[in-house]
Amino acid sequence: MTNFITVGIGILALFAIAFAVIVVIKNRTISRENRVLAQQVADAVNYKDLYQEEQQVKLPKSEAVSTPDTMTDEQLFQHIHAVVVRERLFLDPKFERQTIMDRFQLSKDRVGAVFSKGSKHAKLSNYIQQLRLEYAAQQLIAHPETSIVQIAAECGFSSHKYFSDRFRQYYSMTPTEFRKARL
Repeated sequence: MTNFITVGIGILALFAIAFAVIVVIKNRTISRENRVLAQQVADAVNYKDLYQEEQQVKLPKSEAVSTPDTMTDEQLFQHIHAVVVRERLFLDPKFERQTIMDRFQLSKDRVGAVFSKGSKHAKLSNYIQQLRLEYAAQQLIAHPETSIVQIAAECGFSSHKYFSDRFRQYYSMTPTEFRKARL
């Protein structure tokens, strides 16, 4: 009977060791994949910034002085986007459609058309969220000493949990995993 118990305990110990080895291997694989993904995210964000700067330089003078009434939806979106990014308007937690309407002297319908027809964003809220998440990724890299809660607040998110959920949805990893992968 004691031999049977000893054998059972030995088998359980082997299963526990095998399970631990599998967990360690999976963790290492996930960490490696997260490092690669975090690097790709950082590269994409940097590339996007450079591209936007280059587009501003290429903007013809005639477009630069156009009025919103004479611009196409695409041109007006590019103009709004350039101002929103340059002035970091998206970081304000109260940034919304009304802010754009007031800032650019546009009607509600025109703002809707600009975002539905002139951009790849079906809704203004998706656009704002994307800008905030990309900026948050930059801040997580640039300021590893700053808490994730503080970065979430600085990026216009009212809740740390909401920020973490959206970050995971957008980048396929949590802000903590992203930061660890970048270290």
